[in-house]
Amino acid sequence: MMARRKRRKVPTTPPAGKSDKQLFLEEKFDQRPASNKINGRFIDRIYGSGNSMRLIQEDGTIYVGAISTKRKHHNKPDDTSFWQTMYVTKDGRWFDNGGMPIEKQEEDDNEDNKIEESEKPETKT
Repeated sequence: MMARRKRRKVPTTPPAGKSDKQLFLEEKFDQRPASNKINGRFIDRIYGSGNSMRLIQEDGTIYVGAISTKRKHHNKPDDTSFWQTMYVTKDGRWFDNGGMPIEKQEEDDNEDNKIEESEKPETKT
């Protein structure tokens, strides 16, 4: 039989200074998503789709109004066309299908570039 080696206990000392938890309790972090910051300033932006759609405003709060969906028909020079999806808030802010803010879209007299309401009902967030 072999002799057992005794394990020597090394005393541990508590770390000097503050714990990680204490360090982070004192820090104030910005609650706004980093993807809302464009060219050094925060913007409004829509995230999600369908019933989970939400608008994060530039101050970090969530918009509590209705967001409606609109579509605009575009014609390309090569005789093809497509529909662009846009979102409009009750207070009149417009967003593209990527959730980025855009200028208010005016209805054209041209039948090819008309804006129409989507068949989907308004989304409440």
